[in-house]
Amino acid sequence: MSTTTLKLEQQKQQSQENNHSDINYLSHVITLTDQISEPARDWIQFIFDKYDSNFDQTSITSQIISAMILTMGCFWLIGSLYTLLDYFQRPKFLYRYKIQDNEQITLDDIIETAKVAFWNQITVQLLTTTIAFNLMNYLPFDKNYRVPPVSTIIYNLVVFIFLQEIAFYYLHRLLHHKIFYRYVHKIHHKWQAPISISALYCHPFEHFLANLVPVLIGPFVMGSHRSTISIWLLIVHIVTLNDHSGYHFPLMPSPEFHDYHHLMFNQNFGRMGFLDYFHGTSERYFKSKYSKRHQVLLSLTPMKILIPDNIKSFNCSIFCFCLFVVIILNVCDALFNPTDFGRIVDHPHRDGSKSKQIILNNGRCLPMVAFGTWQLGNDTVVKRAIKSAVTSGYRLIDTADIYGNEKMIGDILQEIFNEGIINRDDIFITTKVWCNHFSKPSVIKSIRRSMQRLKVSYLDLVLLHYPTGFKEIVGDKYPKFKNGSIIPRTWQKDSYTETWESMEEAVRKNYTRSIGVSNFNRAQIKTLLKKATIKPVLNQVESHPNLKQSLLLKYLMDEQILMQAYAPIRKADKELLNNPILMAIGENHNKSSAHIALRWQLQRSVPIVVKSSNPKRIKSNLQLFDFELNDDEMKQIETIEEKSRIYDIDGLTNHPDYPFNEE
Repeated sequence: MSTTTLKLEQQKQQSQENNHSDINYLSHVITLTDQISEPARDWIQFIFDKYDSNFDQTSITSQIISAMILTMGCFWLIGSLYTLLDYFQRPKFLYRYKIQDNEQITLDDIIETAKVAFWNQITVQLLTTTIAFNLMNYLPFDKNYRVPPVSTIIYNLVVFIFLQEIAFYYLHRLLHHKIFYRYVHKIHHKWQAPISISALYCHPFEHFLANLVPVLIGPFVMGSHRSTISIWLLIVHIVTLNDHSGYHFPLMPSPEFHDYHHLMFNQNFGRMGFLDYFHGTSERYFKSKYSKRHQVLLSLTPMKILIPDNIKSFNCSIFCFCLFVVIILNVCDALFNPTDFGRIVDHPHRDGSKSKQIILNNGRCLPMVAFGTWQLGNDTVVKRAIKSAVTSGYRLIDTADIYGNEKMIGDILQEIFNEGIINRDDIFITTKVWCNHFSKPSVIKSIRRSMQRLKVSYLDLVLLHYPTGFKEIVGDKYPKFKNGSIIPRTWQKDSYTETWESMEEAVRKNYTRSIGVSNFNRAQIKTLLKKATIKPVLNQVESHPNLKQSLLLKYLMDEQILMQAYAPIRKADKELLNNPILMAIGENHNKSSAHIALRWQLQRSVPIVVKSSNPKRIKSNLQLFDFELNDDEMKQIETIEEKSRIYDIDGLTNHPDYPFNEE
């Protein structure tokens, strides 16, 4: 035998000895673990025997009843405690751990949710349990009387967890496909701020596919003992109830990860998060405060106070060490995770379409081109125009209380949803609070009425229409003195800052996802920011090549607030559309001067609101993303003559908050 061959044989023998040593070591550790945990095994055996003594375990029917009582008892006992806390919002020392500050749930909501959950249990779950127990009798499951060692139980549970995560993630994503979401999964997402028993508020098919199948895969793969399966079912129910509870209690597993899914819909499809990270479906989550809050709470201070939405509202009573840690985390976040504000993305919709959208300062996305509805026409015209807009690809409908068409738009959108053209989640709805609803109670009432007229459970964006509050006179949208001047709500300057507090309350109650302003000047934005705890996401103003608002735009972008332009082609002003600069640039790109004016705004990162009742023009106004203006062309447009604005309110100039004396 050669020297080389001898060395190879020695290395092979050494490797086998090492492997054998590793196996022996692992076996020793498992044996030692089982010896130490033997009392725990005896305790599990005692509990298992005690529970089994109430049922004839030789009968499959008794086994099924036993399993149903165990799971349903766990669900309704724990779920009821959470639900009572949600309904009464007492005791306060527990309710303060609520993640989302949503509106108090009604008894009708609880009854409806409980009915659906109970129906799913006594139909789908009972049928699935019956089939499972019958299969277990014919498959090689562990049927020993003695419960398995603790190490075996732990090993089985670890396998269960990973198999459930894989199955749940992909089945959950399947349910978010436009076909399944429209007819199945949409029911579950009624709860944007979920309560515990809403875990089973879903379509029966979803309950089987997403709730039961992932849970049962592990036990069937491992052929586990009934005691292990029982422990697993209890763990699953407790974790699921906690995930949907909306409460982040001290020392309890954090539900922030799944709560964020209900808030954002297209993030965090799994439970553990590693598949979301791998597939990139938790990207926005990791940029949010939710990810920083997703940890076991080791303090009596609620996590939303320890890590607030806005560092300016930080609670000074927190221990100095916690304060130091939070400051360091926020500094690191600012340095290493710069905001995506202002970035334009191809935003996918559940119907398979995509739209160009821009990221707001709160991480949400706003379509770059909105369909405006001011003075669009009669009901027939509005209906035809909105249907044409949606089918053409518009994904933002802009309306307002003062427009008087919210009810019509709500009816049309419901028809569109029912026809399956798009879902509610595919459309962005903006409305505005009119000037005669500026008192704190009136703001909330106005928003609620808009929701009712639009037939939606939430709004995407609510704006203060003007910074100018009017005196509230029933039936009078424009209250005026005899001289024709508007009667202000108060002669005190900057009263809109008080109104803004109610706008922030609307966000906390989940009436709207974002809030902003309209027709504010720079000084008014600066004043508002000094008192606001939630920053406006945008300022919607009149802007076109004859009214560029460049100083306002620069200030807003520095503050990470978007400027959105209405009247971007100056009401189709002939003088503007015949401007030689716009026409010459249009010839270079084989586009109209209107296209050039609109594209100019988009390249300034200014989303636009366009409107038309002509189907051809509606489509044409979206044809803005197949060309790009060069730097020289952008500069040429900047040289177009400035002119006065075309939109103002008669009699408003004497108002203390009149915005148009400065940019």
